[in-house]
Amino acid sequence: MAPSGRRDRDCTGSGTGRLLQKNPEICIVTNELGYGVVPIEPFDRKWREKTGRICTELAAKADSVTRVVCGIGILLKGEEKHD
Repeated sequence: MAPSGRRDRDCTGSGTGRLLQKNPEICIVTNELGYGVVPIEPFDRKWREKTGRICTELAAKADSVTRVVCGIGILLKGEEKHD
């Protein structure tokens, strides 16, 4: 169960739960979508919003999240690992 008491499920219907269940050690790399200009076309705006929601779901379920900008990793979630 999720912390709210409801069953843990994909808010977007994206299948992220199945993906993570079948691939628990997966590393996912995505492009940043939220820093640019909002698209004019409705389809493009919808795609951008849906993709952002999927990335938010994945980040919420991840053990660690790192944002990489210009080759510099910034840890957003999890513990820093020193190998």
